[in-house]
Amino acid sequence: MKRYTCGLWLAALSIPVLVMATELPSQRYQLALDPAARPVQTPVLNAEKALAEDALADKGAPLRYAIMHKAAVSLADRSKFAVGRWDEVDSHFDLWRTRIDAPGAVSIDLALKPFHLPQGAEVWLTDAAGTLVRGPYTAADNPKSGEFWTPYVPGDVAYLEVLVPKRAHDQLQLGILSVQQAYRSIESGDSPFAKSGSCNVDVACPEGNNYRDQINAVARYSIGGGLCTGQLVNNTAQDNKRYLSTANHCISTQSDANSLVAYWKYENPTCRTPGGSASGMPINASGNSIAQAGGATLRATYPPADTTLVELNTAVPTSANAFWLGWDRGDTVPASAVGIHHPSGHEKRISFENQPLLSTDVAPSGVPGEKHWHVSGWDLGTTEQGSSGSVLLNPQKRLVGVLSGGAASCDYNFDDYYGRLNVAWEGGGTSATRVKDWLDPGSTGATAIDGKSTCLQPTVTLTLDANARAGTTALMSVAISGGTGPYSVDWDIDGDGNSDRRTTGVTGTTSVQPAYPSRRSTTVVVNVIDATGCSAVASQAFSLRGPQLVVTSNDSASESCGDGDSNIEPGEIWNLPVHINNAGDDQITDGYAVFTGGTAVGVSGSGSSGVSDNYGYRALASATSSSCRYQPVDMSGASALMPSVGTHVTNAGANDEGYVAALSVGGASPFRFYDRDITELMMSTNGYLSTNAADGGDDYTAACGVDAHQGVIDGRVQVLHDDLVIQSGGSLKHQHFGTCPRASDAGSTSQGCTVFEWRNMGRYSSGGTATGSAVFQTILYDQSYEIVHQYVTADPTSGSNASIGLQSPDESIRFDYKCDSANAAPSATALCFFHPTALPAALAEGKVHVVSAASALGDLAVAGSANVTVKAYVDPAAQCGSRAVVSYLGGVGDNAYSFAPTSVLDVAMPSAGNCQVATQCAAQVQSIGALPQPGGLYLNFNRSGNGQNLFNYGNILSSAWFTGKSDRTPVWYIVNGEWNPALAQAPASILKVTRTSSAPFTTAVTSVGSAQFTRGDDDSVYINTWEFNGVWAADKLSRAFSPTAVPNPNHSGGWFNSGQSGWGVVIDEHIVNSQSATGFLGYIFDNANEPRWALGEATGSSGQMPLNAYLVHCPSCPVFADFGSFPLPAGNITRSYQSQTTGTLDTAIVLPAPLSGSWTRNALPIQMVTPPPSTP
Repeated sequence: MKRYTCGLWLAALSIPVLVMATELPSQRYQLALDPAARPVQTPVLNAEKALAEDALADKGAPLRYAIMHKAAVSLADRSKFAVGRWDEVDSHFDLWRTRIDAPGAVSIDLALKPFHLPQGAEVWLTDAAGTLVRGPYTAADNPKSGEFWTPYVPGDVAYLEVLVPKRAHDQLQLGILSVQQAYRSIESGDSPFAKSGSCNVDVACPEGNNYRDQINAVARYSIGGGLCTGQLVNNTAQDNKRYLSTANHCISTQSDANSLVAYWKYENPTCRTPGGSASGMPINASGNSIAQAGGATLRATYPPADTTLVELNTAVPTSANAFWLGWDRGDTVPASAVGIHHPSGHEKRISFENQPLLSTDVAPSGVPGEKHWHVSGWDLGTTEQGSSGSVLLNPQKRLVGVLSGGAASCDYNFDDYYGRLNVAWEGGGTSATRVKDWLDPGSTGATAIDGKSTCLQPTVTLTLDANARAGTTALMSVAISGGTGPYSVDWDIDGDGNSDRRTTGVTGTTSVQPAYPSRRSTTVVVNVIDATGCSAVASQAFSLRGPQLVVTSNDSASESCGDGDSNIEPGEIWNLPVHINNAGDDQITDGYAVFTGGTAVGVSGSGSSGVSDNYGYRALASATSSSCRYQPVDMSGASALMPSVGTHVTNAGANDEGYVAALSVGGASPFRFYDRDITELMMSTNGYLSTNAADGGDDYTAACGVDAHQGVIDGRVQVLHDDLVIQSGGSLKHQHFGTCPRASDAGSTSQGCTVFEWRNMGRYSSGGTATGSAVFQTILYDQSYEIVHQYVTADPTSGSNASIGLQSPDESIRFDYKCDSANAAPSATALCFFHPTALPAALAEGKVHVVSAASALGDLAVAGSANVTVKAYVDPAAQCGSRAVVSYLGGVGDNAYSFAPTSVLDVAMPSAGNCQVATQCAAQVQSIGALPQPGGLYLNFNRSGNGQNLFNYGNILSSAWFTGKSDRTPVWYIVNGEWNPALAQAPASILKVTRTSSAPFTTAVTSVGSAQFTRGDDDSVYINTWEFNGVWAADKLSRAFSPTAVPNPNHSGGWFNSGQSGWGVVIDEHIVNSQSATGFLGYIFDNANEPRWALGEATGSSGQMPLNAYLVHCPSCPVFADFGSFPLPAGNITRSYQSQTTGTLDTAIVLPAPLSGSWTRNALPIQMVTPPPSTP
């Protein structure tokens, strides 16, 4: 299956409440269904090609029903080329509508991403006649993945409508990720392409009478354009957790799970005679099924047993009358079996095998997995594609396996294979690869349990603070009735799927009061569990007011020191007047604006300065820059390659869906692609290169956003990625040149290169006919790692339907240069991608230092503005001809931060010969930022639970950062950077340390992010900004204790044992109320070798000290101010000192649940690793 991986700044004012409606907004406001605006348009359906590919498919794959087309539509786009239209429908609401045209489709469904609705917003989808209406989807449906897949609507035209409260526009995040253009009808099956066999037995038949409960556990579901079957399963907690069991070959990744849409009760209401003509005629799903959207969370998957367990994100509809199957994980071979499934994706059927099964460890060709229950032949009924993932019941009516595949059909009573639960139980030995952790959460050891009906859920009412502000506590309360009390309440206050706090013993109402660090919109979810284990979920969109400091303009730079001309040159100092406005809806308190030299993450250039991705690749086009030349390479001397048929197609020629694997690249040394060294690439007939040969080359659907074809994780060089075929006289070619015929635009002009060429390529559009004879190349340079696409002859659309760009090998970064963009690849043009280690002079950035990079703003009210002057010092060693760049990062104050990266200076310096290097200005850059006094704990007092222990080693500023993960378990990092005293700033790396061995003690260090420490007005305040786990955030840190109120001797600093480098302790000694006190942080590792910390406080400077662990917030997560009221005892330590810098440590640390691990050291010599502090 494909994977799609492609928070919200908002103004949270009072929002009108909309009474839930049952009619489309366009009908409500008496508007035409068709908005008469630019539609979302897919190509004409090529069903013949899709069916030819499917013709030989078996049950070992989901039943494909649709072609997926990436759309990349954003509702934030208000340009003249934008899709859809906005209408003001009344004084409170605006309505956005668009038409979706998918010519030839029998049905349409959509993937929406991003998907975050503010309170009061609605999303609706309907067919061309407005007869089948899906929705409304509201803020209660906001998925933690940010991705929402709709149920289908019939026909080849659909309409999407989005109703938004006027004051909540900037809280809305919504886009169309893809359109699924169905060529098989999942509405009725009434198409010439597939019908389930007439030998199938309706579940309404008498044979199903003994399995009425079990029948209600089974659902058909769609995933990313395919169909499978799944079923609810019970667990030993008997809490009706929404666990759905299915096959790994249907769902193997979280991206697959995001796309799940379930259809319950899709059953024929009467029994049609098996074998009769009526039994082979599918019924309509609409009116005979109940759709459940919202996706799922992947819990465990184990390919050898072809088993996956997911948890549905939304409640099973009450009208489904659902049942949770019992299970048996024993290895006893069932004496008989029953299967319940959706053959060909059609209505639910039941099958019977009256003979004993077989247990097998070797699967036949085409059947996924290895460990199966073998059904030799069905006595009544059969299975088909679409039945994949369905249940196998033993005589006790308990689940023992899920369908992997086989040859059974109505025409041939052959065998089927079911992945065995008893193998998936232990799986791969981790919670992500075994089902035991989920189906037996209490580790009861049960080998079998019975099923369970739907429980009587409690009623939950969630109330959120309508006037919440960043930096202050926000009241959230829940009222509970019904079910059986007392209740437990799990609070997920940021919509990430992790419980942030559990409250137990609740009898009716309870509340929490978190504080958020920035202006944002999120989703709050509460899961209430009653005394019987029955649970109910309530969720709401939650919006916070807060500051948003943006650069509104900046005046022309003026020279402060230099040669007096108008050019910015190396060695000069320039003043940059910058105007900052608070565009948010709350003030910033004692704020700072933070700047940095160079291009900040989130700032992209354009035109002559190129566009960039988050890794640092920059792209230039020959049409706009002389630094990217069009100069085709003559490949007539290279032999034509012989492609193989793609590995994921069954009936397509090698010239159509083909690939050539293991093509060398890089010459004598590897080619550097992102951060990986690549020696071989796979070449696809569809116009792209892949770093993983398992891709198979048969991905003909051009993707906007991260694309993992068939679940394969790979890097991509997309030259002209589209549905292409080698025409007569065409070829694929590959050749390495010791000296490239086209000299590189960066680095040595005599370096070698590898050239890939596609010649005479036709493009499929409709009717199964390919047109055109495109010729294009890509060049990969050995030393500079530049990648150059050259379009010699355009395809018929000049690349308008293609995807052009790069994708990192781990799929963490996607550079969509062009995707479904008009005239993207015209003839005789080139596109150059430059690796950040070798940029041409036109793109290279000369080093620029920002003097006093944190500019004080004071208190800045809503709509308030401030003028600051940024002093930029161009390094004398900066290259002439390079660019001088200064970026604004964002603002941070006592109460909140805001991120709004903006370029405030980006100019090209004169080229060599016209460039004068100034030498007289260095003396004017005063050393205002001497290293901070060593040994200091810094934190934001409004966000206690996180902090930085800052120390210096010579000119290195180092910090031990104690913080939390997203699940609130404690974690620590090391942050190191070189302090620049002229700038009062230290760019730094965030390092994660993990233990690799206990005996001998060894660790590994991995860079996981970047940070910047900037001093405020004096040494008592530091601004810490960081980019970490894809999130930019900031904190204003203040010194926790006076640097002068310390004991003598003062042992404050970082300590370690020289024989066990990689862990240690931080000690902070101070005098409070005339009494000596010590703070202690132990930086250790848990049983999983993850970094963890425990905290202790005591009077005096020696002796035993109790320790506690705490559940604390992650760097950018909301904080509970009362976290300290819930200590988790973690043992103790005993310290003694022989001198100011040497001592002995005894540890008896036992990490409490939910952590696991111990840390025992006896009479361990320790020494201070940081410079010893002076005593005032």
